[in-house]
Parts: sequence; C-alpha cells; structure tokens
Amino acid sequence: MRLDQISGQLRVASVVQAKPEELVVEHDSDDLSAVDRMRTVLSLDVLGVDEFQRSCDGHPTLAWVHETGAGRFLRGVDAWEDASKAVCFTNLKWAQAVRCLNALSEAGPKHQGLHCWPTPDEFLERGERWLRAHGRIGYRARFLHALAEQFRDGVHRREQVARSDFRAMPGIGPATAAYLAGMWGDWTVLSFDSSIRACLRERDGLVAPTREDAEVRYGYFGDFQGLACLLDASGWRRGFS
Repeated sequence: MRLDQISGQLRVASVVQAKPEELVVEHDSDDLSAVDRMRTVLSLDVLGVDEFQRSCDGHPTLAWVHETGAGRFLRGVDAWEDASKAVCFTNLKWAQAVRCLNALSEAGPKHQGLHCWPTPDEFLERGERWLRAHGRIGYRARFLHALAEQFRDGVHRREQVARSDFRAMPGIGPATAAYLAGMWGDWTVLSFDSSIRACLRERDGLVAPTREDAEVRYGYFGDFQGLACLLDASGWRRGFS
C-alpha cells in the first residue's frame, strides 16, 4: 500500500495477490493512473526479467533466483523518488536507512496513516538544517537539498532516465547510478561496491577482487549481468549460495 499525490489529490493504492499469477490493484474508481503507478512500483514494466530468471536455472549460485522468481525490486514512481531515497540511504545499514526515510517522509502530506514521499518543494521548504537534524542523514543533507533544487528547476527528468542522468545528480556515485539505472531496466553495467567485493573475496577466494573479475564472472548474463551480480551478493549474504 502506498500514498501518492496525483494532480493535487491524495490517492491510496494497494496490491493484493488474488491468484498465484494474478495481482489486483485496489484503488479509488476515479484514480485512473493507479494501475500504471503500481506497475512501475513493482517493476513490472522492466522487460526481460523472466528470461533472466530462466537463465539462472541450474546455476551453481543463482539457481534460487529461478526457483523463487526473484529479480524485480520495489521502486518509486519516478526518478526523483528513487534518486532522493538513494542519496539518503547510501552507506547506511538497512535499519538506519528505514528510520531516516520514515523521518524524512514527514515533510510530505499524511493520509490514512501513510505519508507521501515529499516533493522537491516540500523538502526545500523544510530546509537543509531540518533534513540533517530530523532525518539524521548527516552530510547527505547537502546533497539531498541540492538534488531537490535541481529537480525543482527542471535540471533532471522524472521519466525515461538513463544511467548517465543519475550519475549527473549530486550525491550519486558510479555504483549507485548503475543500481538506479538497473531499477529502471538497464542492468548492463555492474553496481560494483564493497558488498560485491566481499562476496567474491570471502565466498570465491579472490584475494583482491576487481570490477574485471566480476565482469568475467557475470558476463554470461549479458544485458542482465548487473542484476546477476547484485542478486548473487544478496543471496550470499542471506545464505542462499
């Protein structure tokens, strides 16, 4: 369930699994964009994931992907939501990131116990000092404030965003840009970070893993090598491989 502000109106939509292969979007009858919004949020608009899942069948460390149907992620409704959240949770543990995002969401409107993720204007109204103190995001407050200014001023697009667009945003490094681009359907580049290094070092025995090592290992998956790399590290941390 999520709350969005659509054309000045607060809209609640939720998804229920009516049958094993059927999702139903519950929404107000006059909320005509609800199904498209939830399709985006569930990454159902990312093409090729089914084929990628089949390519994992029988793989020594990624067979669980095919077995569980993994490979799609929850994301925001547009590039502003995804990029601004990424700035906030970079280099944070999951529990801390959740606390920070929940606190920052208080800048947005509230309805039925839910908060909308704030708009750039709503963050700018609170100011950088509030972002730092209330959200407890430290130095990231400066980047979030700058990002909000740029989206407000139309520097960045909210739709049809590429990896280079994310990379040009304040507070977004190469690994995060690759991850965000993947969320939007471009998994051609690895999001190579410390978690990937740890997986290749501790599980696979590589002394000093490099991006090239990862590209050799996951190149088999072609345009989805970035997704394979991300899921492999995630599966290793969770004991799947």
